[in-house]
Amino acid sequence: MAEIQSTKAFSEQFPGKKYKILGKTGYSVSVCGFGGYRINRAVKEHREALEEAFLKGINLIDTSANYSEGGSEELIGEVLHNLSQNQGLEIESAVVVTKGGYIQGRNFLHALQRERDGYPFTEVVKCSDNLWHCIHPEFLGDQISHSLKRLKLNTIDIYLLHNPEYYLNCSPDSNVEEYYRRIKTAFEYLEEEVARGRIRWYGISSNTFGENANISNFTSLEKIIEIAESINQHNHFAVIQLPINLFEKGGVVNINQTKSDKTLLKLAAEKGLGVLVNRPLNAILGNKIFRLADFQIKENINRDDLLTNIDSLARSELEIIDQYKFLKPEEFSVINDYLSTARVLKENFQSFSNPIHFIELKNYSFIPRTNYVFSFFNSLSNFDNNRAKLLMDYNDRLNKLLSEIEIYLWSEKNILNYGIHKILNRHFPPGLKALNLSEKAILLINSLKEVTVTLVGMRKKEYVKNIVNCLGIDFLDNPEDFWFGTTLEKTNLI
Repeated sequence: MAEIQSTKAFSEQFPGKKYKILGKTGYSVSVCGFGGYRINRAVKEHREALEEAFLKGINLIDTSANYSEGGSEELIGEVLHNLSQNQGLEIESAVVVTKGGYIQGRNFLHALQRERDGYPFTEVVKCSDNLWHCIHPEFLGDQISHSLKRLKLNTIDIYLLHNPEYYLNCSPDSNVEEYYRRIKTAFEYLEEEVARGRIRWYGISSNTFGENANISNFTSLEKIIEIAESINQHNHFAVIQLPINLFEKGGVVNINQTKSDKTLLKLAAEKGLGVLVNRPLNAILGNKIFRLADFQIKENINRDDLLTNIDSLARSELEIIDQYKFLKPEEFSVINDYLSTARVLKENFQSFSNPIHFIELKNYSFIPRTNYVFSFFNSLSNFDNNRAKLLMDYNDRLNKLLSEIEIYLWSEKNILNYGIHKILNRHFPPGLKALNLSEKAILLINSLKEVTVTLVGMRKKEYVKNIVNCLGIDFLDNPEDFWFGTTLEKTNLI
């Protein structure tokens, strides 16, 4: 459990790094926090990155019960415990934020079994066949118990309702009054959890905090504050989380608190709320993700050469497959489907524009499917040296091709980034114009006095190094000039 003095002492160990007070919690927290989405205890690289972050001055980490099926929380618990035992880290200097609300994966199977057994969780919102959502006290209590165990903590520092607007998105009978009644019921219960000592503070993470007030799934901070104050004037509602980035600026600029005629950030600051920002480097434009990052290009890739190499590799796939027509029809069908990466690349090359999305396809589809085929071939009794050599040649060419496509896509993106840099540099002093796009995007958010922490995913030590560097950059004097005075053109980026 974090302690005010311990977090303050932690911040003083890193002179030159930037820390802010997390609203009425009083915690001193690094202005960049470790985003725990998609980290997992099974991945050594993630463990090393998290350890490095703590040791280099990042003391706030954000996670959720549903991240990596609880594996994110487990990793955080293990790393905190190990650093405490072996590196002298005072656990009370770390601020842990976790969330509850999603029912998916193992949680979904548990909830489904309860429903079949006749005692379902109350007020579940069924969003799809494998995703439900719930913020009822019965479910929250269950989730807090599991989170405490995974995090190896007795008390969670900050517990957030995770996107409660799913009720408005998914429930056919939804209405705004019922939405806020459910939030009030959850808050009343979370006050009980504070009294029990299982959580210290609570809040809400919502993707619609910054939206226009007239949209159907808008979450009003004004109304949330009214609810908290109606429960107890000395309530423990202390933190909000929302997406903000160079393109999605609503949380900064929209005057969507209709009673007070204020922006969300202005009202949050007046009420002493800590503000966590997520997705600072992933802008959603036209249902696509635009990554706010530059890429160091070490070689130029010609588009025509790429297409020629894809054609050549597609022919090689067919030649390899042709040698295995002796397989059973069902086996041959699988091989024909799985050994098809080059053909898929050929058919879909025009649609590849986002390098991040392409990397996801490479790591989680193209390479695993090819590896499966190779494993199958190796199990065959008549898999001779000639066939093995043919496959190895194919594999080498495929890996080279995938890397070249990735570089090509990044180079195309850097061309788009050049225009963004040109606009952003109007708001940066000469000494900071050389910052990369991610650093500029983070600094523009960190420089807003109402924002406490910008959450950044950093699953590799090299990413941690970049973000730690951001902690040492002086804030911009007038960040509002960008947020209120500049609009980045979206149409040529999607």
